[in-house]
Amino acid sequence: MGLPRSADFLEPAAALHRQNQTRELVTVEGLANRELVGGSIPVRYLVGGAEIKQNVRGLVSLDEGLPPGFQYTVWSYSPRVTAAELRRSPPDYPSALTRGDFFDVGRDVAMPAFGVQDRAGRVQGLLATNPDLYPYRPLAQVADEVVRRHAR
Repeated sequence: MGLPRSADFLEPAAALHRQNQTRELVTVEGLANRELVGGSIPVRYLVGGAEIKQNVRGLVSLDEGLPPGFQYTVWSYSPRVTAAELRRSPPDYPSALTRGDFFDVGRDVAMPAFGVQDRAGRVQGLLATNPDLYPYRPLAQVADEVVRRHAR
């Protein structure tokens, strides 16, 4: 198994239990940076002989770039919750999230938090007025459809 990264102050304790982790094989096709990616909450990485650097907020990177074809394994925690559990979950965020840049999605663009008034309209406005976000419009439409379908 890969080396665990330092715990992130926002992840739940359940993320550190191996039975709650999903193994993923990542093949780099084109990344412009050195950060390693994984699903939901990456917990451990196996990158061959490369040395992992710990960055802020639980992010990790390599000293060298990630060339096309580079492969590594990551174990991620993905909570398994029902639609009903999500509906009952209040949009309460730790102050570390709301003070920082956790909602940033581009150059000086931050998505509104869940629970704010007219969030869907504000998100659509940001997607329509920021060309860097245009590729994400189809994903936002699917997310809106899922929310409408399960809002009961």
